[in-house]
Amino acid sequence: MKTFLIASICFVLTFVLLFIYMGYVQRTTDELTVLAESIEKSIENGDWKTADDASKVFKEIWERKSKRINFFMDQKETDTVSEGLTALLSYIKTQNKDEAFAKVSAIKLQLKRLSEKEKPTIVNLLKTR
Repeated sequence: MKTFLIASICFVLTFVLLFIYMGYVQRTTDELTVLAESIEKSIENGDWKTADDASKVFKEIWERKSKRINFFMDQKETDTVSEGLTALLSYIKTQNKDEAFAKVSAIKLQLKRLSEKEKPTIVNLLKTR
């Protein structure tokens, strides 16, 4: 009976930690998506100073939070956002509207994929990595 109780506590604790992690990923990707949308609007309006400032804030948040996300997620998934962000910063600096707009859209798509990949769906639960 004692072994069953310990195993049950470990099982419940594992699921609680999993849901905390999933919430963290969801909150992080939501926050960054909102920021990416503001960058996108600034680029669309030709407000390069605001786009540059927002992209630097995005980079700061991403560098801080991606370390925790990498703990459970494949690093290739997060490297795509990091590489896209590096390219976006240079496109904003050179005021290349088409490339910057395309890159921020790609970053938003990748953030959406990161969020969806961590949701507890049947496909995600049965999928082997």
